[in-house]
Amino acid sequence: MKYKATFQEEYLLTSNLLGAETIEELEQLEKVAFYFAEGLIEGERFEFLFPLTENDALTVP
Repeated sequence: MKYKATFQEEYLLTSNLLGAETIEELEQLEKVAFYFAEGLIEGERFEFLFPLTENDALTVP
């Protein structure tokens, strides 16, 4: 499905890689992502600009 501004919610729900099924779940996951990025910044690990892997999530201080 291509992204269209008029169908933003539908696109996000069908295209997310985290299995979120509702907009509320996507909003919660967005908050988690920001907290995760904030932790990397505070830990002076600026690699968050690059794609994350499962190992990155396991090595956050």
